[in-house]
Amino acid sequence: RLYFLSLSAYTLTQQKSMSVTLKSTVKILCTAENDNYHISWYQQKAGAGPQFLLRATDRADDLPSRFTYTDSGNQDYLNINGIEAEDEATYYCGSNDVAFGQGTTVASPPSVVLLSPSQSGSSGGEVSVVCVLQGFYPDSVTLSWAEDGRAVAGSEVQTGPSRRRADGTLSQSSVLKLSAGRWSSGHAFTCRVTHPALTSPLTKSTSAAQCS
Repeated sequence: RLYFLSLSAYTLTQQKSMSVTLKSTVKILCTAENDNYHISWYQQKAGAGPQFLLRATDRADDLPSRFTYTDSGNQDYLNINGIEAEDEATYYCGSNDVAFGQGTTVASPPSVVLLSPSQSGSSGGEVSVVCVLQGFYPDSVTLSWAEDGRAVAGSEVQTGPSRRRADGTLSQSSVLKLSAGRWSSGHAFTCRVTHPALTSPLTKSTSAAQCS
């Protein structure tokens, strides 16, 4: 007599993303419907396939010691003790290779600094407002400009590529070119940033009145 175990209703649940900071301790949760299965953890970096990390009784040979595993009944945790920029990835939990969680992406939010013309300089009757983003990953940031709430685009906006910093995180800057008269009119200029590690857009605004 043969018995078949149905796995169609068995699911593993993970949160979609986590906002982290470098060197912090990260606990990625995988919740199972019950504790009858052994959980394994996998790491998938951009452009690569999933790689086995560890499970309760085994771990990848070259896995750094900062990666550990905690089993609490039907809740299993992948712990990263002092996360590094090189750990930027999506992490999946799996059970006996038959059920997988949705994956949790770890992401670090950008810090945003807005430089007014008095700080960024000016030349030839033209001034610049500069929006500087630092310390973020992954490279999936969106930056836009507005003047008194109205979108600004075109040749007056010059956004550079993201660059890798010494600590492994990314930086990026965008320049809004304005005539001196337009700047001195008192209009408010806003840099708006979205990123997977931000729960809502991050905005910074400046105007000539604020700088006077």
